[in-house]
Amino acid sequence: MKIVRLALVIVALALGIIFINQFHQTSQENALHALEQSINDKILLCYINEGRYPESLGYLEENYGLSFDKTRYQVFLIPIGENIIPDLTVFAYE
Repeated sequence: MKIVRLALVIVALALGIIFINQFHQTSQENALHALEQSINDKILLCYINEGRYPESLGYLEENYGLSFDKTRYQVFLIPIGENIIPDLTVFAYE
């Protein structure tokens, strides 16, 4: 009887760990997507207001209030031209 209870406790703990890990991973993916969407929104807002896309990430930070945790995310904004949307890549540090 004690072995069955011990086995049930072990299974419950394992399932709990799997659930927490999955929840944490989904939460990180959602945060990454939210940051990417926020930056894209500011890129488009810049184009709407100024008739051109931003030349750098710093421009969005200075003029459009972009801020993010630089210890958690690496963001690359590569301008292509004033009338071509820049290439945006966002990575999360692990």
